[in-house]
Amino acid sequence: MSGRAVIDTNGKIDLSEAIAEFGQNVSICVEDAPVYVMEIEEDGSVTGALVASGDEVTASGAELTVVGYNGIQKNVMVDYYIDLDGDNVYEADITQDTFAGYYYVEAETLFRDQDTGKDMPANLTYPNVKLQSNFTITMASSGDPSEDLMRKAA
Repeated sequence: MSGRAVIDTNGKIDLSEAIAEFGQNVSICVEDAPVYVMEIEEDGSVTGALVASGDEVTASGAELTVVGYNGIQKNVMVDYYIDLDGDNVYEADITQDTFAGYYYVEAETLFRDQDTGKDMPANLTYPNVKLQSNFTITMASSGDPSEDLMRKAA
Protein backbone atom coordinates (compact mmCIF):
# COMPACT_ATOMS: atom_id res chain seq x y z
CA MET A 1 0.00 0.00 0.00
CA SER A 2 1.05 3.55 -0.27
CA GLY A 3 -0.48 6.79 0.83
CA ARG A 4 -0.03 10.31 2.09
CA ALA A 5 0.65 10.88 5.78
CA VAL A 6 2.37 13.28 8.17
CA ILE A 7 5.58 12.58 10.05
CA ASP A 8 5.72 14.45 13.35
CA THR A 9 8.80 15.95 15.01
CA ASN A 10 9.46 12.65 16.85
CA GLY A 11 9.38 10.56 13.67
CA LYS A 12 5.90 9.09 14.31
CA ILE A 13 3.59 8.36 11.38
CA ASP A 14 0.00 7.36 12.19
CA LEU A 15 -1.51 5.13 9.49
CA SER A 16 -4.57 3.99 11.47
CA GLU A 17 -7.05 5.66 9.09
CA ALA A 18 -5.33 4.15 6.05
CA ILE A 19 -5.51 0.57 7.31
CA ALA A 20 -8.84 0.81 9.24
CA GLU A 21 -10.76 -0.80 6.37
CA PHE A 22 -8.88 -4.05 6.99
CA GLY A 23 -10.06 -4.45 10.61
CA GLN A 24 -8.68 -4.17 14.12
CA ASN A 25 -5.98 -6.88 14.08
CA VAL A 26 -3.94 -5.49 11.20
CA SER A 27 -0.31 -4.51 11.55
CA ILE A 28 2.23 -2.96 9.25
CA CYS A 29 4.88 -5.41 8.10
CA VAL A 30 8.45 -4.07 8.44
CA GLU A 31 10.47 -7.26 8.92
CA ASP A 32 9.59 -9.17 5.73
CA ALA A 33 8.87 -6.29 3.35
CA PRO A 34 10.45 -2.91 2.65
CA VAL A 35 8.98 0.34 3.96
CA TYR A 36 9.81 3.64 2.27
CA VAL A 37 9.06 7.13 3.59
CA MET A 38 9.49 9.94 1.03
CA GLU A 39 8.93 13.70 1.24
CA ILE A 40 6.04 15.11 -0.78
CA GLU A 41 4.90 18.59 -1.74
CA GLU A 42 1.52 20.04 -0.73
CA ASP A 43 0.09 18.94 -4.09
CA GLY A 44 1.20 15.34 -3.44
CA SER A 45 4.12 15.27 -5.86
CA VAL A 46 7.12 13.34 -4.58
CA THR A 47 10.23 15.49 -4.06
CA GLY A 48 12.62 12.58 -4.53
CA ALA A 49 14.01 12.98 -0.99
CA LEU A 50 13.97 9.70 0.91
CA VAL A 51 13.27 10.27 4.62
CA ALA A 52 13.82 6.64 5.66
CA SER A 53 13.66 3.02 4.53
CA GLY A 54 14.42 -0.49 5.69
CA ASP A 55 15.83 -0.85 9.23
CA GLU A 56 15.36 2.88 9.87
CA VAL A 57 11.61 2.26 10.26
CA THR A 58 9.89 0.33 13.08
CA ALA A 59 6.19 -0.44 13.49
CA SER A 60 3.77 -0.85 16.35
CA GLY A 61 0.25 -1.64 15.19
CA ALA A 62 -0.77 1.14 12.81
CA GLU A 63 2.06 3.48 13.78
CA LEU A 64 5.45 3.74 12.13
CA THR A 65 8.49 5.30 13.77
CA VAL A 66 11.49 6.59 11.86
CA VAL A 67 14.35 5.78 14.22
CA GLY A 68 16.46 8.80 15.14
CA TYR A 69 14.24 11.32 13.31
CA ASN A 70 14.21 14.71 14.99
CA GLY A 71 13.24 16.92 12.10
CA ILE A 72 10.26 19.11 11.39
CA GLN A 73 6.70 17.92 10.82
CA LYS A 74 6.18 17.35 7.09
CA ASN A 75 4.00 15.62 4.53
CA VAL A 76 5.26 12.23 3.40
CA MET A 77 4.33 9.39 1.08
CA VAL A 78 4.63 6.01 2.80
CA ASP A 79 5.00 2.80 0.81
CA TYR A 80 4.37 -0.26 2.99
CA TYR A 81 2.80 -3.72 3.30
CA ILE A 82 0.33 -4.93 5.91
CA ASP A 83 -0.06 -8.35 7.52
CA LEU A 84 -3.55 -9.79 7.07
CA ASP A 85 -5.06 -12.98 8.37
CA GLY A 86 -6.42 -15.46 5.83
CA ASP A 87 -10.02 -14.26 6.23
CA ASN A 88 -9.12 -10.82 4.84
CA VAL A 89 -7.12 -11.96 1.83
CA TYR A 90 -8.67 -12.51 -1.58
CA GLU A 91 -6.92 -14.03 -4.54
CA ALA A 92 -8.47 -13.88 -7.99
CA ASP A 93 -7.73 -16.72 -10.36
CA ILE A 94 -8.79 -16.03 -13.92
CA THR A 95 -9.44 -19.40 -15.51
CA GLN A 96 -11.33 -20.61 -18.59
CA ASP A 97 -14.67 -20.74 -16.78
CA THR A 98 -14.31 -17.22 -15.26
CA PHE A 99 -12.46 -15.58 -18.14
CA ALA A 100 -15.55 -14.02 -19.69
CA GLY A 101 -16.35 -11.91 -16.62
CA TYR A 102 -15.94 -8.20 -16.10
CA TYR A 103 -13.50 -6.90 -13.49
CA TYR A 104 -12.81 -3.70 -11.55
CA VAL A 105 -9.05 -3.04 -11.84
CA GLU A 106 -7.20 -0.52 -9.67
CA ALA A 107 -3.46 0.29 -9.64
CA GLU A 108 -1.15 2.84 -8.06
CA THR A 109 1.99 4.15 -9.75
CA LEU A 110 4.28 7.15 -10.04
CA PHE A 111 4.80 9.27 -13.14
CA ARG A 112 7.84 11.55 -13.52
CA ASP A 113 7.32 15.12 -14.72
CA GLN A 114 9.83 15.59 -17.57
CA ASP A 115 10.25 19.31 -16.89
CA THR A 116 10.86 19.16 -13.14
CA GLY A 117 12.06 15.57 -12.67
CA LYS A 118 9.60 15.14 -9.78
CA ASP A 119 7.55 11.98 -9.33
CA MET A 120 3.80 12.37 -9.04
CA PRO A 121 1.47 9.68 -7.71
CA ALA A 122 -1.31 8.43 -9.94
CA ASN A 123 -4.19 6.05 -9.40
CA LEU A 124 -5.32 4.10 -12.45
CA THR A 125 -8.91 2.89 -12.26
CA TYR A 126 -10.62 0.71 -14.84
CA PRO A 127 -14.19 0.16 -13.61
CA ASN A 128 -15.41 -2.34 -16.19
CA VAL A 129 -12.62 -4.45 -17.70
CA LYS A 130 -13.19 -7.47 -19.89
CA LEU A 131 -9.96 -9.41 -20.27
CA GLN A 132 -8.78 -10.85 -23.55
CA SER A 133 -6.42 -13.79 -24.04
CA ASN A 134 -3.46 -11.47 -24.77
CA PHE A 135 -4.10 -9.21 -21.72
CA THR A 136 -1.06 -7.18 -20.56
CA ILE A 137 -0.43 -3.88 -18.85
CA THR A 138 2.97 -2.57 -19.91
CA MET A 139 4.48 0.81 -19.18
CA ALA A 140 7.82 1.81 -20.64
CA SER A 141 10.35 4.14 -19.04
CA SER A 142 10.16 6.17 -22.24
CA GLY A 143 6.68 7.25 -21.18
CA ASP A 144 4.99 5.54 -24.11
CA PRO A 145 3.19 2.40 -22.91
CA SER A 146 1.83 1.61 -26.36
CA GLU A 147 5.34 1.35 -27.82
CA ASP A 148 6.16 -1.78 -25.76
CA LEU A 149 2.69 -3.21 -26.32
CA MET A 150 3.00 -2.89 -30.10
CA ARG A 151 6.48 -4.43 -30.08
CA LYS A 152 5.21 -7.50 -28.17
CA ALA A 153 2.19 -7.87 -30.42
CA ALA A 154 4.27 -7.85 -33.60
